[in-house]
Amino acid sequence: METQSDIVSSKHIAAIDVGNSRIKILADWKKIVIGYKDSHSKAITQVVKIAGGYKNIIISSVNESISKPIISIFREVGINIVSTNEILDEIGIIDFSKVQGMGSDRKLGLVGALQKDMLPLITIDCGTAITVNLLDSKKVCLGGVIIPGLYTQARALNYYTEKLPEIKPHPTFQSSGLNTEDAINAGLFQSVAGAVNYILKNMIREHFPTEIPTIFLTGGYSDCIKSRLEFSDGLNPEIIHDKELILHGMMALGERVFPQ
Repeated sequence: METQSDIVSSKHIAAIDVGNSRIKILADWKKIVIGYKDSHSKAITQVVKIAGGYKNIIISSVNESISKPIISIFREVGINIVSTNEILDEIGIIDFSKVQGMGSDRKLGLVGALQKDMLPLITIDCGTAITVNLLDSKKVCLGGVIIPGLYTQARALNYYTEKLPEIKPHPTFQSSGLNTEDAINAGLFQSVAGAVNYILKNMIREHFPTEIPTIFLTGGYSDCIKSRLEFSDGLNPEIIHDKELILHGMMALGERVFPQ
């Protein structure tokens, strides 16, 4: 682990996003990814070494066993560190009063998208789960939808059946497969694309009947989903692809909490 003498704060803000299997850091607007499947302590040491040169840190986490020691180390050496959970609702960038139990990653994606000032908007986050989230023209969050992601579906098929293999999904436009693996892969991509298109159609019809929302795509395989989006009835929304939308949302919050 780093000691106090190893850490010298000099730069303004770094963002740390602690996930289920990896940590993403945005420092000097450059992304660094650290995996921790084999060693938590090694990953924590890397995070402290990379982000320790910053005066202020904003952190989001779905894994407290990783984030708690990180927060503790930085606070011990006098670096300002805040959790997004502590400030997301209070800081007032977005009105979340209509929703309950919404995860910070969904909220941060909306905050990141809001920086483009293109309201109303919808975010689609393609990760372990696929979430589709709405923000109206008054910056009020209208909730959203959560469905299993590609890899989650692939694991579920293997887990709940005796003979179906667990595959690693890969992009395809095939409508069917000539072997089991290709059949699963084609089915996964079509089920996800079909679900997202159906969800978008209903959301736009219900919430934005007289407006055209901007669509923001983020997450690991968002590029695959982007190529499968379909709109009808003359609707031609602008689609913005930003794989680091959550980190950008964190930095926007950080600038509010730690102004220069």
